Amino acid sequence: MKLYHYAIIFVIIGIAFITIQDINYQEMIMIRVENAKLNAYFNQAVDAGTSRLEKKGGSCVALSKELATASFFQSMYASLGILEDEEQKERFMLSIPIITIIDYDGVYVNYCIKETMANGKTMLKRTWTEKIPYRYSDELFEVYFTLSDVITLNVWTGTSGKQNLSELIDEEDKEYGYIESMNQQNGDGYWIHYQDLQRLSKFSGYDDKNPSYFIWNETKFLAVQRATVTETIEDIMKYYVDNHVEIAKEFGISYEFHLPLIDNSNWDRAIGECSIFVLFQGYPYQSSPKRFYNRHSFHAAEKRNNITYFLERKSWYLLYHKEECPDWISRKENALRNGEILEDILCESLEECSEYGAFPCLKCNSGYEGYHPER
Repeated sequence: MKLYHYAIIFVIIGIAFITIQDINYQEMIMIRVENAKLNAYFNQAVDAGTSRLEKKGGSCVALSKELATASFFQSMYASLGILEDEEQKERFMLSIPIITIIDYDGVYVNYCIKETMANGKTMLKRTWTEKIPYRYSDELFEVYFTLSDVITLNVWTGTSGKQNLSELIDEEDKEYGYIESMNQQNGDGYWIHYQDLQRLSKFSGYDDKNPSYFIWNETKFLAVQRATVTETIEDIMKYYVDNHVEIAKEFGISYEFHLPLIDNSNWDRAIGECSIFVLFQGYPYQSSPKRFYNRHSFHAAEKRNNITYFLERKSWYLLYHKEECPDWISRKENALRNGEILEDILCESLEECSEYGAFPCLKCNSGYEGYHPER
């Protein structure tokens, strides 16, 4: 082989290498552009969801979690241009393994489940866990934390017996600090500032018997509280993310979903007050389907003043309800389950309701005058 043959081969290899590099560079540029758009869409959707969480007396309103998820998905569907594409909406839903509401005294997780229809077809749906409390237990106490220094507890009295806080509070004790009646999933009792426990007459002597116990020391209390709250949230989120892997596989998604490592600064933001956590994972880039978009976000709840209107499907028309409508609230669970409430459409003004041709609910819009199908 002569020298110029080697030169030709070298030029061909060089051109191929440059071409491959150029293709990779162009692909990288397209991914960066698409990534920036998805970041903007995601931030906007998380903001929309967070705006539906209302801080009220230290705790989020229970109804708000449904509003938050509906607003998040509605915003993402609109941004991605898939409001009318059920297949793409399902694919996107599979890219959101969990949405978590971190409430004052417990955590909710929104996750995917399979539901088999009457025709045998498997549908993807989302549902909520019950509120999972921030519970700590040892040989002395069963403590239920909040995001502040307020707690409730039970005192272990034997192998299985326990005495709750209500049995340790006398009438004269109620003048001290913050003591409030509660009826929660973790039992009847009282909330109290942990510093006030030592003032309870029936609690006297507990600190003398166990002077090093964490409840009697602010530094130790804060450490145990933080560990309990973060571990509760992390454990339940990891459980549902791991479970999502198997569900996604049944819908043809082989991506290995995982809960990302959450650093201390993110935890500080997450448990400083009620907040929402959204995990967005395994969403393929249109420009490079073998590469995936991944993000997660903590966002604190805000004070909300705007009114939200829900649309309800009737026989041949739509009704709009204010979110506090007594008619809707009394039957919201059945209405949501049966698909009568259009969860993916939330309106923030009467003008927006009218664009859908919806009539007002006469129970929460009693001043309406004009034609109405229910008159």
